[in-house]
Amino acid sequence: MLDINGGEVLFLLVIALFLFGPERLPKFAREAARVVRQVKLMAAQARSELSGHLGEEFKDLDLHSLRDLNPRTLVTRTLLDDTPRPPAPSRSVSPRPARPPVSGGERPPYDPDAT
Repeated sequence: MLDINGGEVLFLLVIALFLFGPERLPKFAREAARVVRQVKLMAAQARSELSGHLGEEFKDLDLHSLRDLNPRTLVTRTLLDDTPRPPAPSRSVSPRPARPPVSGGERPPYDPDAT
């Protein structure tokens, strides 16, 4: 999720130490951990409520397939992945039924909303 290495974490800790001071830093760390826990809990509750409202048809919905719809993931997979993908299934379009030709003095059908 976050792409932060050890040196960057150390740098952030030093900045936080200068900003908050050594006395208040533990209090802010506890508060940040509490906020992160609350956000995770809210996300889990929202996910369970959403799956409850979607019904039985969406119970087998795979979250990994939803992640594949992310534009960044799609572009990365398309441009950087060298493994061949199976071709997309072609959608066959059924032709419209042919209308019978207009006879002698009959007027052709007219749709005022189409013009």
